[in-house]
Amino acid sequence: MREFIVKFNFSSDEALKNFFPTVSSSISAALLISHGLRFDTKLTLFFSDQIFLRFEPRRLRYLRPDEQSTFGIVKRAILIASRRDLPRAKESTPGVFAGKGSFADFLKGGLKIMYYDLKGADLRSILIPRDFKLVIGYPSLLDEDLSLLSKYGAKPVRISVSYRNPASLIVLFNNYYDRTLLEKR
Repeated sequence: MREFIVKFNFSSDEALKNFFPTVSSSISAALLISHGLRFDTKLTLFFSDQIFLRFEPRRLRYLRPDEQSTFGIVKRAILIASRRDLPRAKESTPGVFAGKGSFADFLKGGLKIMYYDLKGADLRSILIPRDFKLVIGYPSLLDEDLSLLSKYGAKPVRISVSYRNPASLIVLFNNYYDRTLLEKR
């Protein structure tokens, strides 16, 4: 299972007002393929106000490639998460879970963790496990995030030197990983 975690350095409100194209394109890049959904992928969006949105394609409904319908799904999830302290994630629409939590909560789980870093090992030179988490910071990971990632044994990986947008990085990673899986068959 691929799990992408995109950690935004802005609040969920700012995401809706100023950065929604970046949020929307991250969702599309991680979960949508030309004929449907990637069922081997999960996506978590984590915002600076501790609100998170988790997308699970096996249950996901109503996600379309257009930004307007994605905006409605994300806005509804953020409203549910910001209303009250949720003891656990609540499903806002089928396959979309919203809640509050710490970044460290999403690093647990025993999967190998990688994170995007320009100084990391080139993507083509590493062995990618079958099950993993890939963390991408936007606009970048903070120093406290990097120290937390190193505590969990995360490995830096360089996906691209020219692209920094989460959607572009996810597309490049998926493209490379899909090709390596096909070559193994």
